[in-house]
Amino acid sequence: MTAGLASAMAKGGVRLQPMAEAHRAALKAACAEDPEIWPIYATSWDPAHFDQTFDRTMALENARKHHNTYPRVYVVQTGKKASDWKVAIIGEAHPGDLGV
Repeated sequence: MTAGLASAMAKGGVRLQPMAEAHRAALKAACAEDPEIWPIYATSWDPAHFDQTFDRTMALENARKHHNTYPRVYVVQTGKKASDWKVAIIGEAHPGDLGV
């Protein structure tokens, strides 16, 4: 049922892929482009907190891989610029739910 979530999914100009260490630099750049937004969130991805938040989020994703629990952590890419990268923590998703 969740096998399709282990790989990237794409439709149109949107790409959804499981979060990985390889995303760190692009996400760090994207999150740094809008520092005013982070105070309204419970978890800050601003430059001062980015690495700590990324590490905690990756730990969640790695634990999920071993225990097959939710939520899943995805990187959503809607374009080629740094500001087009987002992090989505999804409680439960199925490829069909995403139109893929």
